[in-house]
Amino acid sequence: MTEYFSYAMRGYIENYLGLPKACWQAIILTFIESLAIGISFFLSLYFVDILHFDIAVAGLLISCYGMGTVFGGILGGKLSDRTSPKIVSAISLLLQATAFLLLTQLISLEWLMLNLFILGVTAYGFTTSNDVWMLNQCKGQSEVRLKTVNISRAAMNLGFGLSGVIIGSVSSSGFQSIFYLSAIILLLSAIYLFVQKNDGPLETTIKTEQALSDNAILKTKKANRKVFLLILACLFAVGLLISQLSATYPIYVQDAFPLLGIKAVSILFILDTVLIVLLQAPLVNALKNHNKIMVAGFGAFLMGLGMLVLSFSFTFFLALISCVIWTTGEMLFVPMAQLLCYEKGEEKKKGQNMGIYKAVYACSMVAGPTLGGIIYHYLGGNRLWYVSAALGCLCLVACHNYKKYD
Repeated sequence: MTEYFSYAMRGYIENYLGLPKACWQAIILTFIESLAIGISFFLSLYFVDILHFDIAVAGLLISCYGMGTVFGGILGGKLSDRTSPKIVSAISLLLQATAFLLLTQLISLEWLMLNLFILGVTAYGFTTSNDVWMLNQCKGQSEVRLKTVNISRAAMNLGFGLSGVIIGSVSSSGFQSIFYLSAIILLLSAIYLFVQKNDGPLETTIKTEQALSDNAILKTKKANRKVFLLILACLFAVGLLISQLSATYPIYVQDAFPLLGIKAVSILFILDTVLIVLLQAPLVNALKNHNKIMVAGFGAFLMGLGMLVLSFSFTFFLALISCVIWTTGEMLFVPMAQLLCYEKGEEKKKGQNMGIYKAVYACSMVAGPTLGGIIYHYLGGNRLWYVSAALGCLCLVACHNYKKYD
């Protein structure tokens, strides 16, 4: 038994080995930034309880942050193609720190809207440029890229989870202390990046392309473009599924399990985070030799299936099963989608493609809660889960039709 356990642990640890040192730097920065930016999930409480805005105004301010993330993804990607992604990340972190410092002073609605917009721009500007720089360090090795994306995503979720713990621990000191703490963390991270050496020239595939005929190159580019557009469409659908949960999931779960109340919601969200942190890397790495497009499609399908199971959850155990299913789908889809968007992009437009990827996801995060809330209000929770399942099925069918391009 001990020998089997030791073998299993060695296999698990191998999922975190073999990455270039530079990739670990980017992963650690992802963790640190998510730890600091996690306060954004609690800003509505600050606006209502401390600044005494009503809920509608608080929603408007959060929407400004959401719009900023859309522009931040595109801007961060464009700049990463024109200059060093590391410099773009450093500037984004510096501006994020400044935005948090301004939050301690601003009380005017107009200035808060502008500041929240800038915070959104810099948050997604960092994640886009940092991901581009991280994947550039993998030297064309798809397997290493996939492992890097998985670990980075686990680090991000761990950062968000610990952020909630930290905020709960220091909340008695007030939001001002939290803003200062986030600003200090981001400022130190920016200084660290600024003092690093600049990136060397990226490896290109010019020699490979010269060995191909012009017709073959054109066909490859067309196929890559089709896959890129397919993944963006699926990403928007999956983003709708993920983001609408923030508006509808807590309400549905509390109504379905009134004896547990808010504890039921907390248990399910903690389960989601723990599963991603512990299983993201080993699960997806186990499927590294399978068709990436089909893995992404199956992940979207599982997300829809998990939400469909929720409509039949007459016991809390089934709700836990539902959470495991859609979290598994999320773990499969997100890294595969990100990897495909990076690899199918033109050599000198990797940043642009990653920026579009982030922007599309940000758009879905803005639209999802509104659309989900409307369906939930007028048609009920069960109908919403049926729609979610239908979106998952559509993604699977579309990916199946394009699987030959992987």
